Order: sequence, then structure tokens, then C-alpha cells
Amino acid sequence: MLRSFRDLFEYDYHHVISNQFLSGIIRRKVLLSDLCSNYFCMRTIHLFCAFILSALTMRSQIPTYVSTLNLVAFYDFNGDANDKSMSANHGTVTGAVLTNDRASNPNSAYSFSGSAYIAVPSGTATSLNVQNDFSLSFWFKTSMSGDPGFICFGDNISGTGGFLTGMNAGGISGNKLCAWSVSPWFGSTLTINDGLWHNAFLSKNNGTLTLYIDTVYQAIENNASVNSGWDGTRSIGSWNNFSGGFLDGAIDEVGVWNRVITTCERKALFMGMNSVVSLSTSAQVICNGGSATLSATGSNNYTWQPGGLNASTIVVTPTVNTVYSVTATNSITGCTSIAIVSIQVVTCAGVREIELFSNDNYLIYPSPFSEQITIHNTNERPSRINLYDIEGKQLLSQDLREVHSVSTANFVEGVYFYSISVDGKILKKGKLIKIAFE
Repeated sequence: MLRSFRDLFEYDYHHVISNQFLSGIIRRKVLLSDLCSNYFCMRTIHLFCAFILSALTMRSQIPTYVSTLNLVAFYDFNGDANDKSMSANHGTVTGAVLTNDRASNPNSAYSFSGSAYIAVPSGTATSLNVQNDFSLSFWFKTSMSGDPGFICFGDNISGTGGFLTGMNAGGISGNKLCAWSVSPWFGSTLTINDGLWHNAFLSKNNGTLTLYIDTVYQAIENNASVNSGWDGTRSIGSWNNFSGGFLDGAIDEVGVWNRVITTCERKALFMGMNSVVSLSTSAQVICNGGSATLSATGSNNYTWQPGGLNASTIVVTPTVNTVYSVTATNSITGCTSIAIVSIQVVTCAGVREIELFSNDNYLIYPSPFSEQITIHNTNERPSRINLYDIEGKQLLSQDLREVHSVSTANFVEGVYFYSISVDGKILKKGKLIKIAFE
């Protein structure tokens, strides 16, 4: 059926990696069903689609202010110690208990005391075994003194690889945040055992380690060697061997990337602020002479093109099909992002339908349409209408009466294709346009 539709309207299916990826996969499954004639073939397709759905669902749990590019682990600690990235480096909790996070949300961080810790996957097979550049971000609070470990994904004794963070380590005193990654130990200027929540950020870039607390620069170490891999254990809330250096405090939102994230991305983690602009429009298809309202969110400074307007919401009245872009700059994080939208302009006056194959026995109107379309049928033989969206999905198939109405209130704006047939033979086909009339 889809192939005959494709032949009918000469419509090519293009599948791209985007927000439509999953629906593209499902559409591809339908096309593959023409080729699959046995249970095992179809079972494989179903399992593949289920995997994609599960992965996208897991990824959707990551906050929008967390960059997912090269993200190898993200522990939000919202009810569990699971890794919310697509790597599934889930943690195993020993003694730690859920507590309030920095925004007082219950069961959204882990509290450590006594000999509590969270073990995450060990060895070299896991994506946590970062061997080159990396970034580490986490939130913590503690009032203790001593030398607890915070995020310990390596070993400074063998000196082979990974990274370690803790307090008063490597001969550094004064209750400072300390870090190591195949390097000398180095520490913060800030005293961290004040019982307040702080964001720690450590990055390694070509042998240079840099440490920030609450986005404020603390220290740099230029004598780090390249990680050669770490095949041992990894811990959150204690040193990596689970036998000492236990934290008395709390940890939340641990993220690991196998790249150095940007300054914008680092500040977004601290601010908890989405740095990606979202753009919406009141209509994507308008009549010639009509207007559309474009709105942008996610930042506090906007510049629109064409036009150069500086506002979060603008009203446009294009006379031809036009692509609008908005550049958003967040003055707090310094992040910049761009979003675009295309507005299609159609001639509405006197237009009923755009026919690809006509027949005077059928009259379909209005086009553009909004809430419904009506078909006048003067053919005495039983007729049937099929309606499809722009992607080829069949929306309805109905027998026609003499005067037949179809509700389109739930249809989105855009182009739709129809065909009218008698005994399987197509007598009329064309396309219709839906717009939102103001």
C-alpha cells in the first residue's frame, strides 16, 4: 500500500537523525514488512524499535542543561543510582541513602556516612575508562574534615590512569578540593567543608588539568600524562578501593564526558539553565497577506533574521516562502544557539484544491482548509476517499456519500494528499493545504 502511494505521489522517504528519528525507524519497519515474510525477520525489527524507544526514553530523563555530546555517564540520583546516559553505567549503592538535593527536592541526591559508597562499573571495558581528554562535573556538600574521596575513577598508587577527586589528598591540607589524573596532586584555593552545596568541575585537555568550583577558577596542573586506562574499581563517596576515605556528606548530579566541554556548557551545569533556544510559530502555512507570530524561549537576548528585530516574540507578514532564524544569547552563561522556522505562503482567494488528476464528478473544498473538508460526489457508483499526510501515513479511508464531510480539527498545518477511487481504480487525486485561520 505504501509503495503504491509512493508511486501515486512520487514521494521519496528521507530518514534523518533528528527528533523524527524514531518515527522514521517505525516507518522504515512498515516498509521492511513488505520484505519480511517470516517471524524472525519481523521479530528482529520489533526488538530494534523497542531498543531505540528505550534508549530515547532514558536519554529524555537528562536535564536540558546537560550536554549529551560525548556524555559517557550521568547520575542524577533521582530515586536511584542509575546512569541516565545511553552508556548504562549503573551504580550499586552500599549504605548511601537518598536525600534532598540543592533545590530541596526529596530523594534526588545521595547522603553518605559511615562506610557508605556507590560502586560503578570497573575495568577497561566500560566507557568510564576515559583515556584522553575528559570533563567531570558533580555537586557536593560536606562539613567534615579528614581526607574523604568524592569521585574516584582511577588509581594514583599504580599511576596508570583515570582520575580522582577528594579532600586533603596528596599532601594538601586546609580542607581543599583536590584532584589527580596521572599527575601531581593539586587543590582548590576555596575551603570546601562549609556544609553548603558546591559544583566541582575538573577537565583534562592535552595534559593540562583545570579545576573550578561554582564556575570560579581554582587551580591548574600542567604536568599530567595521558591516561593509559584503568582496570580497577570505581567509587562515588569513597576512595576507589572501598576500604577508606569515606565521605560524610552528600553528592548529586555526577557527569562524565570524554571531551572537554565548553565554557558555556560548564556554566549551564552550574546555573541549571537550558542554553538551547526553542522557537514556536502560530502558523507554518499562511495566506498571502496574512501574518504569523514567532516566539523564542530559553534565553534572554534574541536577534531575528531577516529583519534584525530584538524581542522574544515578533509578528511577520511574508509575501513569499521565508525561512526565519533567531540567534539567542544567554547573558548569564554566555551560551549562544540558533533556531529556524519556515513559513509557507499560499494564495488562498478562489483556491479549492490543487489537483494532480481531476474528475468533474467530485468537488473537494475548501483549500486551504481548517476544521473540515467537504466532498460533493455526483458519481452514482460507490466511491472511496483516502487521505494521507506529507510523510505518506494514511489518515483515513471512507466511503463517500453524496455530500461528505471530514473533520480535520486534529490535523496539523501543512500539505495533505488524497485519492478518490471506484472499484480500486483512482479517478481523482490531488493535495490540500491546512492553515490556522485567525
